[in-house]
Amino acid sequence: MKQNLIRVAAGLLALGAIVLGIELFRVSRDIRRQSNVDEARPADVILVLGAAEYRGKPSPILEARLKAHHSNPGDFVSWEAVRGRYLGDQ
Repeated sequence: MKQNLIRVAAGLLALGAIVLGIELFRVSRDIRRQSNVDEARPADVILVLGAAEYRGKPSPILEARLKAHHSNPGDFVSWEAVRGRYLGDQ
C-alpha cells in the first residue's frame, strides 16, 4: 500500500513537472513573439515618469527621456517651455 502511494505521488510529481515545463515554454514563446511586435503609434502627448526637477532644471534622466521621445527636431518642446506653460514660473 505504501509503495503504491509513493508511485502515485511520484507520478503526480512527474506530471506536474511536465505541465510546468510546457507552460514555461509556452509563456517564453509568447514573450519572445510579442517582443518582436512594434506597437508604437503616433501620440500628441507623452508622459515621462520616474524623473525629477531640481531648482527649475530637469534632472539628467528627465532631460534624456524628454530628448529620447521626439521623432522630428521640430516636435521637441523644451523643458523650459513645458515648465513655463504648465507649471508656471514660480
